[in-house]
Amino acid sequence: MIFRWNYKCFLCNHPIDLDPIPETHYEWLAYYQYRFVYNPVPLFMNRMYYKTIGEKMRRVCSSCFSTYKPVPFRVLRDREVGLCRVRTTNQPLSLSIDELMEWLGGMEEFFYSSRNHS
Repeated sequence: MIFRWNYKCFLCNHPIDLDPIPETHYEWLAYYQYRFVYNPVPLFMNRMYYKTIGEKMRRVCSSCFSTYKPVPFRVLRDREVGLCRVRTTNQPLSLSIDELMEWLGGMEEFFYSSRNHS
């Protein structure tokens, strides 16, 4: 099973619009069962949206689309002077490449576990 994507999120650098490409028909059926029954994964957070950042339209994931807020000028000013702390950002809910590879590894173990036990 291969996942293909064309773009990455501008803000969190996670893949956008993941497209699963099964190698066999059996793999497609097993993927469907694994994804929706055994180990669901939130791929809907990796959908692509366009958001205006600065004066340009940028490709972002749905998680960053709903949570990103630009830093106001007064906060930047106070940060340089030392009057306020640096605001931490929340972790995006979309899947990173490492999390996706870990999920795919678990899917292979689910597919081929009967071969290993025989």
